[in-house]
Amino acid sequence: MRFLSLRKTPLHRYLFAALLSMWCSWPALAQETLVYSGMKVEVWAERPGPSAKQPVIIFSHGFHGCATQSRFLMEAFAAAGYIVFAPNHADATCNGGKARWLERPTAPFGKPDVWTDADYVDRADDIRRLIAAVQADARFRDRVDWSRLALAGHSLGGYTALALAGAWPSWSLPGVKAVLALSPYSQPFILRHTRRFVRARDVPGGHSRSWYHALHQQGHGCL
Repeated sequence: MRFLSLRKTPLHRYLFAALLSMWCSWPALAQETLVYSGMKVEVWAERPGPSAKQPVIIFSHGFHGCATQSRFLMEAFAAAGYIVFAPNHADATCNGGKARWLERPTAPFGKPDVWTDADYVDRADDIRRLIAAVQADARFRDRVDWSRLALAGHSLGGYTALALAGAWPSWSLPGVKAVLALSPYSQPFILRHTRRFVRARDVPGGHSRSWYHALHQQGHGCL
């Protein structure tokens, strides 16, 4: 098997310079695993933390995913100045999750008309418990700016984030400023025309400029 050596390519000096620039501009990050009321939570943040309070992002993983499934994205958020919390929901199959791949969803994904606000309400409860626990945790009391709260999620996590932002009115979580829904399972909301109830700025597909302005009164960092 032959390997390409950068030293033998005309572009090696430019690639090296680009990699060096990325490495030098990337702040030192810390990932920490916490447990709140039996719920495993991953935390990403700059190390050491900045003196000013940081905007916060809560990430909800996809069906049968887990808190670390999108580590690269969580690290990017943290490098941009956010503090990120990602819980393992009950349907997690990795990062210590106890669910199994063969377990079916509470309602068929192919039948969004039968979904109600009772489906995966435990995920909403997880997010609420997480927020309450972090707010009571002295380690984060002076670090988190709850006036700049965003929800992010992938697939069923996108469903969770949209529902908490108002797509299921009964789930509505006060104070959410922005939502990043990545490939969300949003058909139940589309069928019922409830996505219009989302009060936060909805950033489908991750429009970084809208996401940034939704959370920042004064700019620092970027996404």
